Amino acid sequence: MGNFYTNISLKTANNVEVTNYLNEEDIDAFVASAQKEFVCVFPAADATLFDVAAELSRELSCSAFAVMNHDDDVLMYQLFESGKMVDEYNSCPGYFSGDEEERTGGDAEKLCEAFGRDDVRNQIADILTRDYTFELERHHALVALLGLPRCTVGSGFTYIMQGDAPLAGIDADTLAQTGSGNFVDPYEMLEDFSPGGERSPALFSTSGGGASAKQPSLVDMLQNPAGMKQLIERAQKQALEHKGEIEQIEVVGTSGGGAVTVKSRGNLQLVSIEIKEQALDPDYVEMLEELVLAALNDAARKTHEEMQKVNIRIMSGGFGI
Repeated sequence: MGNFYTNISLKTANNVEVTNYLNEEDIDAFVASAQKEFVCVFPAADATLFDVAAELSRELSCSAFAVMNHDDDVLMYQLFESGKMVDEYNSCPGYFSGDEEERTGGDAEKLCEAFGRDDVRNQIADILTRDYTFELERHHALVALLGLPRCTVGSGFTYIMQGDAPLAGIDADTLAQTGSGNFVDPYEMLEDFSPGGERSPALFSTSGGGASAKQPSLVDMLQNPAGMKQLIERAQKQALEHKGEIEQIEVVGTSGGGAVTVKSRGNLQLVSIEIKEQALDPDYVEMLEELVLAALNDAARKTHEEMQKVNIRIMSGGFGI
């Protein structure tokens, strides 16, 4: 199963105004400052994502980049400027209908203009049109080039609730929960991490000013046996998932226009080598050796590329801390 998440990147530093607006409208979400010039919103209701983004963009007179990733098969976004939608994108518009449709929308110029990155316009255009195995990779590439908050890649309301979101770059002092606030503490499992067995301070606050206390630090968790045990269990689970997906990789390397074909798995175990009859000329043994070597190198390159895709997707989940 791929990633399911929605979030909004607002080009503003006004975290308090964003939080107050979400509370006033009783919108269930998590909100936090990131990278000094952005505020990230993770709404609970996916269906209202673009409506919330439009209203926030209008209220704060800023750019809003709203993203939805559905099972890593579909990436959709809408870009707003002061409440007006100026660009939208769908990587697989026929996904739900089962129709074969080309990806729609995606204006590299508008994206680059919104976030002051005219220097990467061609690269953005390429990202929007190329094929990706996982849409998380497309989102990651867009975020990296546009300078958007890294924490939005792989992060959504539910993942944050479960403590499984990669919140790198988030200002923990501003991380707040808005709306009804009737949710289970996502860090309930950290109850015994604080010295003396007392519950660690809650990470989230529903007051407009943000969190009143920080999440227990990694150092605190490592110093506590219970915290260390949980970190080890999560790391072991992640390692097993990584190993399993790597072993499922299978690539085909070729050379000489298909004269030599090599199949290899992600653990670098060779599955088969096929050499066509026309390549089996005793007078050209050296050429055959070069073809086999080229096919092996092609398989190794493709294996490395597939392993990188798995690494990005699995590591984007972090350790949930």
